[in-house]
Amino acid sequence: MSSRSVSVRLFAVVFLVYAYYAQDGWSTNSNRYIALAHSMLTEHRLEITTWHETTIDTSYVDGRYYAGAAPGPALVLLPFYAVFHAIYPAVPHEVRVRIGAAAATRLAARSGRIPAGFDLPEFAISAQCLTILVPPAAGAALALLLFHYFRRRLDRESDALILALLAAFGTTVFHYSTVIFSHVLASLAAFGAFLLLDRELGESSAAEFFWAGVLAAAATTMDYLAFCATLLLAILAFLRGRTPRTRILFAAGATLPIFLLAVYQWSAFGSPLLTPYHFPTGPAGAGSHDPVATGFFGMDHPRPGVLAELALGARRGYFLHMPLLLAGFFGLVFGLARRTSPESPSPAPEIASNRRERTNCAIALGILAALFLFNSSMKSEYFWLAGTSFGPRYLIPSIPFTAAGLAIVFRMGVRAKRLTIFLGLISVFFNWLGAMFGASDKPDSFPLVDRFWREFLANGPSSTIIRNFASLARLSPAAAGALGWGTFALLLLGALWALGPAWLRGKLTETGIR
Repeated sequence: MSSRSVSVRLFAVVFLVYAYYAQDGWSTNSNRYIALAHSMLTEHRLEITTWHETTIDTSYVDGRYYAGAAPGPALVLLPFYAVFHAIYPAVPHEVRVRIGAAAATRLAARSGRIPAGFDLPEFAISAQCLTILVPPAAGAALALLLFHYFRRRLDRESDALILALLAAFGTTVFHYSTVIFSHVLASLAAFGAFLLLDRELGESSAAEFFWAGVLAAAATTMDYLAFCATLLLAILAFLRGRTPRTRILFAAGATLPIFLLAVYQWSAFGSPLLTPYHFPTGPAGAGSHDPVATGFFGMDHPRPGVLAELALGARRGYFLHMPLLLAGFFGLVFGLARRTSPESPSPAPEIASNRRERTNCAIALGILAALFLFNSSMKSEYFWLAGTSFGPRYLIPSIPFTAAGLAIVFRMGVRAKRLTIFLGLISVFFNWLGAMFGASDKPDSFPLVDRFWREFLANGPSSTIIRNFASLARLSPAAAGALGWGTFALLLLGALWALGPAWLRGKLTETGIR
C-alpha cells in the first residue's frame, strides 16, 4: 500500500471519529468566530453587533461589538460558511421552524433569554455544520502532519502510523477537534511550519521557507499565545536558512498574516497594537475579560505552584491528562542531550542528521517551556485554568512538538516502544472520556475520575450526536447504550482499517516472516 493511501486512510478515520464526537455547535467560545464569519460574509464588516447576544466573549468599542479573540479562526470558517450560506435556502421551511423552536427552547433554559435580531435557525444550523466539519478536519490534518514527521524518522511505516493515531486520540487534541476553538488551528499552523523547516541544513526550498513563514505567523492570528511558537520558529528558519534569500522569504511569508492581523485590529480597535482584550465585553464592564483587565493582560511572573499544577495537577495536569507526552518529553530531552563525538567514525550525513535532531528538540522544548511559563504567569486562577475547559487548554499548541519526541523513544528499543504504547493506550482512554463528555461545568479536582468515569459506567460510550438522536427518537436508556456500543465498535474497526496492511507488514517483519 502506498504512503498516499495510508495518509488517506489515516485522515479519513481520524476525521470521522472527531466528527462523530463533535460537541453541541452552540457555545460562547465558538459563536464569537461564527458570528464574525457571518458578519464578514453577509454584512461586509468586522463588527458582530447583530449576533453579539450569541456569545459573552465580545469586545465593546464605541457602541459596537467585536469578537473577543484573534480573528484567525473566523477567516478559516469563512469559506465553509460561504458554502453553507449558498445552500441554506434549500433547507425545507418545516425543518427550519422545528430547529428554530428547539434552539429557542434550549437557549431559554440555558441562559433565560433568546437572542433576537437575526435568523436563529440559520445560525444554529450553521454552527452545528461548521462544528462537525472544520475542527475535525483541522485535527485530522494535524495527525497527518505528525504521521509524515514520524515517517521521516522511523524505518517502519506502521510505527509512524501507530504514533500518529496515539497522538490523535491520546491527547487533548481529541476533545478540541470536536469544538470550534482556536488552539488546534494554531497547532496545525505552527507544526506545519516546523515540518516545512524539517530538512537537512540548506535543503528546504525557497518556497518552503516562504510558506513556513506564512504558517508560523498564522499561528498567532489563530491564538495570541502562540506568538512564542512563531518567534521560535523564526529562530529555526534563521538557523536552517543558508542564504539571506531564504531568510528574507521566511520573513516575507510571515509578514502577510501579521499584516492582516494589524489591519483587522486597526479597523476594529483604532490601532494595530490594540487587541480585543484591551476592551470590556459590554457597556456594563469587563465581563469575561475581567481576568485580563489588570496589569499587563492579567499576567504576573511564573509561579512554581501553578507550574506544578499545569504539569501534574489533577485539574489541568498536562502529563496527567496525556501520559503519552511523558514519553515524548523524555524523547526530546534525550535527543537534545545526545551528541556526536568529534572523533566519531559516523559519516557526515549522520552527524548532520544528529545536529538537525538536536535543533528540532531544542525548538520543541522551547515552545513547550514558553507556553508553560506564560500559562503559569496568569494571575487569576480562573484565567490559568482556562475556565471550565478540559485539560490544559492554553498548552495545546505545544502538543505536536512534544509528541515529536515519540519518534526518538521508538528508536530506543522494544521495551521503550512497548512502554510508549502502554502510556498511549492510557492516554487514549482518558481523552476518549474527555471527547465523550466534554468540559466540566466547574473546575473538578479530576473530572476524568470524579465525573467522566462515573458517567461512562452509567451510560456506556456516547456522544452528542447519539444523545441528541436518542432524545429525538425517544430511545430507552438501554437502546441508547446499545447504539453507543455499536458505533464505538464501528469506530474501532475503522482505526484497525487505518492501520491495515502497514501494521500487518510491521508485525510480520518483527516475527521474521516476509
